[in-house]
Amino acid sequence: MDEFTNPKNFGGIKLNIAYQNYIKQIIREIDGTDTEKADIAEEIAIHLQLSSEDYMKAGYEKKEAEKLAMNEFGKTNEIGKQMQEAIFPYRKIMFLLLVIASFLYTYSVYTAQLFLEGDAFVGWLIIAVFSTSLLLLFVLRIFPKLDRKITLNSVLILHVFTFGYGTFLASSLESKINIFFTIFSWAILLGTIVLIYRTSIIDFEKGDFQLSKHKKVIHFLNITYGIAVIVYTLFFIWAILAFGGGGFHITGIITLLTPFLVWLLTYFIQIRFTKNNKIKYAYIVALIPAIMLIAIAIWLFS
Repeated sequence: MDEFTNPKNFGGIKLNIAYQNYIKQIIREIDGTDTEKADIAEEIAIHLQLSSEDYMKAGYEKKEAEKLAMNEFGKTNEIGKQMQEAIFPYRKIMFLLLVIASFLYTYSVYTAQLFLEGDAFVGWLIIAVFSTSLLLLFVLRIFPKLDRKITLNSVLILHVFTFGYGTFLASSLESKINIFFTIFSWAILLGTIVLIYRTSIIDFEKGDFQLSKHKKVIHFLNITYGIAVIVYTLFFIWAILAFGGGGFHITGIITLLTPFLVWLLTYFIQIRFTKNNKIKYAYIVALIPAIMLIAIAIWLFS
């Protein structure tokens, strides 16, 4: 385990088991890098030590002074949530608005398709409710250990796929209400994409400035590539369903998956290069999905 999840000391400060467990419970509520969490743990440790020393000077026994210091600092879950909000301001309210909008859109469009068109898109309904429910779990922090950038972004990407398809459902309604639903769906997509950028770039780790700067550029490029790949994938699915008799053949599946797999593989390689401080190689690899997307655009519009 790392320094802050199973510590024997915090920044050179020796702590008893009660303090260690108290600090670990606070840290569990906070998202961030190991370095950030270790720094926060050290600051809490210093505060608790100074506070307990003040109580001992006032005449309290050591154990009682330590207990009073923890009580004065506050309940672990409340302190953790306050720190989480301080590190990532407004993120919770942004996710909550996205969740509410997504649930409203999902049930409204499904009901409209069912009663106006006679079509029941149960599969889409289940996936949309599932992805939105996962986002709600992050908002409520039911499982704090899962509240990590890679997990959160994976759910947000699933959300983009799901509600991107939901845009087609809205626009296919033979009613004037389709204009409202289409705008609604694009607002949800925009909000989800903003949160992907924010989670990966704005809420990114604070370390060495130059390395962090390059990592942010790499993430920005690849998120943009990923959005383009999603648009291509959704367009291709729509084209197959509309003009291909509703079936997927092996050629169609390969055409559908290849851009996504290329993007995912090159993204992974770029991250590995940046971690090893091989920035030049990371940018060279970043050209591969860019060239691929340009080739796809030329093919689609030629």
